[in-house]
Amino acid sequence: MALAWTCLVVEILFLISTTQGKLAESTVFRPGTLPDTTAGAQVHAHGGDIFAVDTDNGTLFHWYGTTQKLQPGWISEGIQIYSSWNLADWKHEGVILHNRDITGIPYRPPYRIERPKILHNAGTSKYVLLFHVDTPAFEYPAVGVAESSTLTGKYTWVRAFKPDGRNSYDMTAYQDADGNAYLIRSVENAFLGISPLDDDFHDTKGLCSATAQAEAPAVFMPPHPSFFNLFIIGSHLTGWSANPALLFQTKTPSLCDARVWLQTSPARGQGSESTFESQAAAVFPFFYEDGEVLFIYMGDRWNAFGPGSVGNASYVWLPLLPTPDGSYELVYYSEWSPASVKPMLQAAKRWSWRKAVALWWTRLWYMASSWCRWLHAVSAGLSPQSVRLPPMRHSLMHAAE
Repeated sequence: MALAWTCLVVEILFLISTTQGKLAESTVFRPGTLPDTTAGAQVHAHGGDIFAVDTDNGTLFHWYGTTQKLQPGWISEGIQIYSSWNLADWKHEGVILHNRDITGIPYRPPYRIERPKILHNAGTSKYVLLFHVDTPAFEYPAVGVAESSTLTGKYTWVRAFKPDGRNSYDMTAYQDADGNAYLIRSVENAFLGISPLDDDFHDTKGLCSATAQAEAPAVFMPPHPSFFNLFIIGSHLTGWSANPALLFQTKTPSLCDARVWLQTSPARGQGSESTFESQAAAVFPFFYEDGEVLFIYMGDRWNAFGPGSVGNASYVWLPLLPTPDGSYELVYYSEWSPASVKPMLQAAKRWSWRKAVALWWTRLWYMASSWCRWLHAVSAGLSPQSVRLPPMRHSLMHAAE
């Protein structure tokens, strides 16, 4: 009898977890809206991100960000966090850091709190909260650090610092599969600077890579047939006004190995000139039940010139879909769900694999052809330098068509 009850409980838990996963896949997102919590209040988690936790009951999503921005100066009272099993019904877990908790800055409060990001440090068993901290007039652009033994806080203030001794504005943090952590920020509003974080994630260890000028960075690294691909979505510097997003791409195993960044614009279609009236906050991976991954763009619609202005900011969540050339594009849908875009995701993936096979086959053909031509030249008594090889770039481009 005990065994029967145990099996029944296990089956129920399994059904609950799979049902929750399927519910998240069918959740409908409507860009430009402000969702409500389970208690009926509006969700304010601006400039934040999703921290997903796998549990026995399925994936529990934690959405965190700054509280509603208020005048004067559009200042947030703190950083708060919500939780949901399906990305639709959000429970308010509380404010994890208050503006009044910030100390050690040579200016009077209140302080500007923007773009919070949470990392888990396996070495210290701490959750580390990093964010852009500043005065309302941007007189002390720095990074704030707080930490907690639990994800949902309360977080204890640690310090404010200027990474590598330079002014730091819009920022994000990224952690790779090996647990290495990086700070990516607008350095003096001149370029995006990338620095590894130290062992406790409280400081940086020196600038190791950079891109062109941008702000509002969001990093993601997809599984891709051409192996290493790192992407950073960024924004032009236009204040609260929306602009066409930037997409930086590099083939590298590490953010610190990145030396060449290819720059394009990911947004497509009507409204792309303003990234559909939004600015990137983060990109988070959504995993389907079968293991397929969809990258979801999380943007803030700051509403600078609309009713209520920035205080009435909303959210723009859209799918980032892979393209045949190995990049990603952002297309607007007035409403969509992970389930509704999965066929497009799978079609793009099939095409990417076909392209990868074609590219590798062309490389193999090129090497074999070059070797044969060289052998023929040597056997004919010609100089190896006289061998005319087919243009590699043209061959690879032809294979991708």
